[in-house]
Amino acid sequence: ASIWLGFIHVVFLLTLVGVLVNVVFKTLAFSSTYQHPVAATIGLIVAVLITGYGVWNARQIRVAAHDVVLSALPAAWEGKKLVLISDVHVGAIWKKERMEQLVAQINAQQPQAVLMTGDIFDGPPTDYVAEIEPFARIQAPLGSYFVNGNHERYRSNDPYVDALRQRGVSVLGNDVVDLEGIQLIGVDYVSTTSMEMKRELLAN
Repeated sequence: ASIWLGFIHVVFLLTLVGVLVNVVFKTLAFSSTYQHPVAATIGLIVAVLITGYGVWNARQIRVAAHDVVLSALPAAWEGKKLVLISDVHVGAIWKKERMEQLVAQINAQQPQAVLMTGDIFDGPPTDYVAEIEPFARIQAPLGSYFVNGNHERYRSNDPYVDALRQRGVSVLGNDVVDLEGIQLIGVDYVSTTSMEMKRELLAN
């Protein structure tokens, strides 16, 4: 469904471009040289190519590195890494094989801890424990931590939480964890909708 939605979106944009080109041709009195069937065929071919590239691009796992500067950073953290992942969307499209690729990329970074910031799951119910089995092989001395996102709120949160805990991931719901001198605050998705709730959490 996601692929078709993307394809239709591209076709719509190309059709809009075609209409604008047609208007220009007519304005310039060149309408006799503008071939609608040819333009439509070219448009469909371009739409297929763009959609195909989009599908390929979505399958690539890329690592983006960012330096974080903290004035009171504990000496033990100098040069160390945290890995953050989000919007993995395990379910209808991405399965265990994809998670194995993701975990391999995570472990290659040699992180101290892994942060999962929501939307790890998506789509209809499935065997979440089996699909995220590779998470149990994440190599991070200080552990892996999860906070839910809006997609984990589409139905009961319990199956997601249970699956993550079975795979060794700590689930934070408005909790604070000390990571060797760094405070990790896991804010529940619902709490992020209220600035007052966020202030209360930070104050505590």
